[in-house]
Amino acid sequence: MFVLEGNYYQYDVIQAAQELALILSASCFEVIDATAISNALRLYPASNLDFPDVLICELARVNNDEVLSFDRKMARLGVAIRQP
Repeated sequence: MFVLEGNYYQYDVIQAAQELALILSASCFEVIDATAISNALRLYPASNLDFPDVLICELARVNNDEVLSFDRKMARLGVAIRQP
């Protein structure tokens, strides 16, 4: 996402999420945690969070876990947040 949204490609968040989803759908890739990644790509454009934060939340949610973070905004994604 950093590269797609950066100065070179300058994709907006929707374009970046769509492009990454397209790349990961190629048969040459084996995607680990595909459900969490797919969910994160779907939620990312409207989340107002960085993609790594959305992905961390989705990995926790899919695995019925919680996130240890100071960022309370992550709770908007429906995952339990515990502050350190």
